[in-house]
Amino acid sequence: MLRGHRLYVETLVMHDAIELRIPLRPPQVVAHTALRVVPAQAPSRPIGLLLAPGAGSDHTESVLAGLARGLSARGVAVGTFDFAYRHAGRRPPDRRDRLVRAFEDVL
Repeated sequence: MLRGHRLYVETLVMHDAIELRIPLRPPQVVAHTALRVVPAQAPSRPIGLLLAPGAGSDHTESVLAGLARGLSARGVAVGTFDFAYRHAGRRPPDRRDRLVRAFEDVL
């Protein structure tokens, strides 16, 4: 369980990252997003950070991916995800309330 949401069992290991399928509450344009977690390398204490891409980009954006890898190497587990509008193939972002709701769902 994740904050009252059922966490799907579909977990994939992709290039040193774990991918989890996370349900999104309506009114989103898609029902799920993928949370990609880059585990901390040799963590000294449990620290994690959730990052979302800027307007019009996605989790593959080089700065975001590089930041996740760099923090992971320094002992911080990093999660990244794409907003629903990106899964739907759109570039202009959704309204702020939808973005905040998606962020809360992923948390």
